[in-house]
Amino acid sequence: MRRCGGLRQAFLFNVFGALDNLAWTWVEERGIKNRDGGQLKETRVGLGKKYKEIRRTFSPQFRGYLDAHQDWFKHLADFRHALAHRIPLYIPRYAIVNHEAYADLQAQKEVVVGDPQEFDRLTEEQMKHVQFQPVMVHSLSEKSPRIVFHPQILSDFAMVEEIGRKMLVELARDMPAPRESLLQSLRRRLRSVFGYR
Repeated sequence: MRRCGGLRQAFLFNVFGALDNLAWTWVEERGIKNRDGGQLKETRVGLGKKYKEIRRTFSPQFRGYLDAHQDWFKHLADFRHALAHRIPLYIPRYAIVNHEAYADLQAQKEVVVGDPQEFDRLTEEQMKHVQFQPVMVHSLSEKSPRIVFHPQILSDFAMVEEIGRKMLVELARDMPAPRESLLQSLRRRLRSVFGYR
């Protein structure tokens, strides 16, 4: 299961990175600078509410859309920051389903430590009271929510795609109409001069 944890860690960083890339694309395309006219610091670029210099350049509709998803942004930031600075994500091998039976078998195992065959038999019996649950949590002591691994990956992927699509619409806002391509211009001139189609 450690491989799943590694997958989730990589995926989480890539989700966060994709959002950063969208924010940087916006900054570059719109030529957003700091108050002195220089490049914004990396810590001032993002899509969340705290990035006021960037957010004020969005349309009210796009700001509203982002505001409606602040819980998701907070969830993502909590996991990303914990992962980057403190706690690697881990998906446990199993969860105990029947605590009483599991604890009873554990007590029996402690009595038969010197008998490897009985110890193994009890361990096998104990495993009947566990099951794999692909959940993750970034901190047990901070009461962070348990997240079910696979649905969260699908949800995060869909969210990044949706934000990307909305960002494309936002980037197209207020853009001048596309100019005639060189080939289109040449064809138009040839038609007017020589009557070509």
